[in-house]
Amino acid sequence: RNTLAENYLILYGGSLDGSFDGSSYRAVWDKKFYAIGDFDNFTPIYMRDEGGSSFSIPVFYFPNNIEVTSSMFDYDTTSEEVADMGGIYGALEFGINEGANTITAFTLMTSAGEQVSETPPSAGGHIVPILYVEGEVENREYWEIIGGVDGTVLDWNEEQDFELFVMSAEQYWGIYGLQDSEVVIDMWAFDLDVFDADSKEGFEMHSFYIDTYGSSASTALKSHWMVFLVFTGVLSVVIPSFCF
Repeated sequence: RNTLAENYLILYGGSLDGSFDGSSYRAVWDKKFYAIGDFDNFTPIYMRDEGGSSFSIPVFYFPNNIEVTSSMFDYDTTSEEVADMGGIYGALEFGINEGANTITAFTLMTSAGEQVSETPPSAGGHIVPILYVEGEVENREYWEIIGGVDGTVLDWNEEQDFELFVMSAEQYWGIYGLQDSEVVIDMWAFDLDVFDADSKEGFEMHSFYIDTYGSSASTALKSHWMVFLVFTGVLSVVIPSFCF
């Protein structure tokens, strides 16, 4: 991160499940990125690989009695503020059948303290995706964007009129107009016996660049931000990441 400009934002795209064979670790990324929404408006998401064909998207859920609009969220909105608004942390779960190129129905799991339970579509309400990031803009640090890059709010009901969109890095660039972008794989390894977050001891990181080219267009994000596209790994997890 030391080589980045003063204003930058790394937007993480999700996690991939991997496995160890002795001391060797292996995970496979298919070079795909994901968004959620409808054909008129969809936003990049953080998608967790839960193993096998199961995946989840971190979200905040708002019960049906709370009015929610996209204007309530911007890049400075924090999880604590969302909780004060009545938001409940949760995960939108689903499965992907790669052979048939289809996904299963979405299931919303929400947490209340230590208890996690399903919130059925019949309960109604709204869901807001959580996009995990890392960056600094005008001396302010960023670790998450509630609602994604455009304050996305999705209705949670039995109609489920939203879907998952799959695209390549080039398609991402074309849609969001990201200039001077590149794909980087960051691989992190932690020794949990000695790892110390304060001293930053007990881990190593290596970066690899991937050749890919995107289109140039006017950016849909803050124009003064430096933009990259990143694929990051943590411990036994490989995380595809979108870096702005």
